[in-house]
Amino acid sequence: MLRKHALALCMAVFVWATVLPLAEGAPAVSETWCTKFYQKLAQHPEMLAERAKRDAQIASADAVKKPLYNPEIEAGIEREGEDRNVHLGISQGIDLWGKSEPRRRRAEFMRTQAEVRYQEAMQTKASDVLLQMIEWQDAQALEQLSKTQERHLGQLLNLLEQRRVAGDLGEFEATLTYLALSQQLTESAEAEARKLRARASLAVLLPTMDDDLLRIPEAFWAPKDREPFDSLVAARPAVQAAWAEWQQQLLQAREAGLEAKSDPVLGIGGGKNGDENVVSLSLSVPLAIRNNRKAEVRAAQHGAISAEALWQNAQLLERAKLESARQIMQAYQQRYSDWQSKMAGPVERSAALLEKQWKAGDLATQEYLQALKESTEARAAGIALKGAWHVSVVHWLEASNQLLSAVGQPHVSTP
Repeated sequence: MLRKHALALCMAVFVWATVLPLAEGAPAVSETWCTKFYQKLAQHPEMLAERAKRDAQIASADAVKKPLYNPEIEAGIEREGEDRNVHLGISQGIDLWGKSEPRRRRAEFMRTQAEVRYQEAMQTKASDVLLQMIEWQDAQALEQLSKTQERHLGQLLNLLEQRRVAGDLGEFEATLTYLALSQQLTESAEAEARKLRARASLAVLLPTMDDDLLRIPEAFWAPKDREPFDSLVAARPAVQAAWAEWQQQLLQAREAGLEAKSDPVLGIGGGKNGDENVVSLSLSVPLAIRNNRKAEVRAAQHGAISAEALWQNAQLLERAKLESARQIMQAYQQRYSDWQSKMAGPVERSAALLEKQWKAGDLATQEYLQALKESTEARAAGIALKGAWHVSVVHWLEASNQLLSAVGQPHVSTP
């Protein structure tokens, strides 16, 4: 009975010591960390390409809202017998039906869509980097755990050797410890390799990442809902982009209808016909006889209907993603909090009790080694649970469009 009590107590001690408690009322994330992280992110070649792509789309939007018609200059000279006729004129198309207005509005939605897509790319990149940083932190924690266990087994082996020389123990106990130490060395190597792989992946995702940015501040893991759920759904980049696309399609349908109406071209000119001065005024109106553009209007209208359906579908998908991400985060947070509260205990006293029981002979060496192994596995499980919670927080922040805000940059507001 005493042995079972000691084993259980040892498990609680080592597990509790693994993870820091959840911070309540944590301060805001360090502005220095946020500034450095965002700068590194924005300077990545992939983000530079996305920014150039955004600027190109904005330039295209600026082109759309320009005036429809440029003035035209016409000049001519001809000889009629002994006379030389000279003519100079200028003509200008008149936007009689207000075709420029829907184009100007469509350009604004094009700009919104370009900015939203850029913010979405930034957020995806930030998520990828943060998830890999979590992997690195977990790997580092496991490496430290393995090395601590390795040192403990080494000390135990030295103590066993001393007791064996003194005749208190046989070689069987030392052999068991050698086997445990051998296995622990392998696990330490695997943990170190995992950490190195995570760091190499970070070097690809963010080549300019400094070591002082690798550890994410604890305050980062205390996100709070600051907006209603419907607002979070509407703020999703996919929803905003789909909404902007729908508005563009509506305006294009209106433009197509206006294109069926002909705009007049007004011209004025002057010149000389022989010795006489000549002034001319002209008006031309294209006739929509052979092509009344009704087919283009129908195509644009169907495009708008399709875009509206895609916008509604985007809301359904993003709402489901958002709800799932929130529930998963809350579940992991609750499990992690429960895990911590149940594992709390006096670390030093419990560890000393286990060692005391082994030295007193109440625990066999084999049981002692098994307890150490189980405690290490439990501590590793705690690290994994904490890492899973951190991953769920990142997924929630990304799903709720708060990830860039969390690292110091406000998200795009809903148009």
